Amino acid sequence: MSFLRADIPRQTNNVLRIATVAAIDWETRQFRAQTGEITTNWLPFPAWISHNYRHWLPLREGTQIVLTVDGGDYNTATVVGMLWSDDVPAPDIPVDDRPWIDRLEFEDGTRVEYDSKRQKLLIDTPGEITLRAQAVKIESKTLTHNGTNVGDTHTHPGVMPGGASTGTPQ
Repeated sequence: MSFLRADIPRQTNNVLRIATVAAIDWETRQFRAQTGEITTNWLPFPAWISHNYRHWLPLREGTQIVLTVDGGDYNTATVVGMLWSDDVPAPDIPVDDRPWIDRLEFEDGTRVEYDSKRQKLLIDTPGEITLRAQAVKIESKTLTHNGTNVGDTHTHPGVMPGGASTGTPQ
């Protein structure tokens, strides 16, 4: 058997590999992966991009990934996916809702969730939300603040007809 024929099983067995992110170089946007005893050279971050958007999805050390390894050469490996693990489990979404919920979750608990069955968008964060725009328009049947419809139920004391200003809402 020639060397090339003997090498075929190794090359085909290494086409897809499950690995773990071992190190990250934030300046060059590259990472190293560990699979078994093998550590790759620096590889480019995976990207979700198109001509109309760029989505920065930084890897974290310890993230499980799936690599394609062309010809068994780990120096040319490419990330084709990521896997849930004990360290990074899937979001806790009720089984009956899983077909309808799209969720983006961050490590501080912030989440952006869309329920296509109920047509509801949720943004939930322990932090602050900033909207920056030339104008902000809200068009809805109700506007609720802390359980109260503030669109038509609050009053202003000291209202005088004419050019005077009102007091704060009650």
